[in-house]
Amino acid sequence: MKFRSLVIVSAGLCLSVAAHAESTEPTSTPATPTLTLDKNAMTGNVVLVWTATTGPYSVVRGTSPSFEETPPQIISAGLGATTFSDPVLTDGIGYFYSIEDANALTQVFGASANGGLPGDEITLTGIGFASVLADNEVFVAANRQW
Repeated sequence: MKFRSLVIVSAGLCLSVAAHAESTEPTSTPATPTLTLDKNAMTGNVVLVWTATTGPYSVVRGTSPSFEETPPQIISAGLGATTFSDPVLTDGIGYFYSIEDANALTQVFGASANGGLPGDEITLTGIGFASVLADNEVFVAANRQW
């Protein structure tokens, strides 16, 4: 099951929440994941709590709902817990959050360089990669802009 939730936070207030779960050929009906959002004004944290799916979890934060206008940030990866506190409550920026579980589709958010020559090393940032580096395959096309 893939679990993805988007949450808009502006000055610590939840403006909207959307969540969905997808599964291919389920053997039983999967539970609908939930996400709650709260704020801790004392610490300045936005607090995310979600129901368990298949961990580990990554928390991704962006400034657009599509995560395409500006590169999103992976603010935590490899979480075993289903809660996360983000200290951004008072920064005056609206954020969208995505909680990605172990079944997340591979998504590349950025690269350390826009190009290179054969043998150059370029680091890709994203989610959904295999935990063993050798299990990942990356195909590079010409003229790709990050």
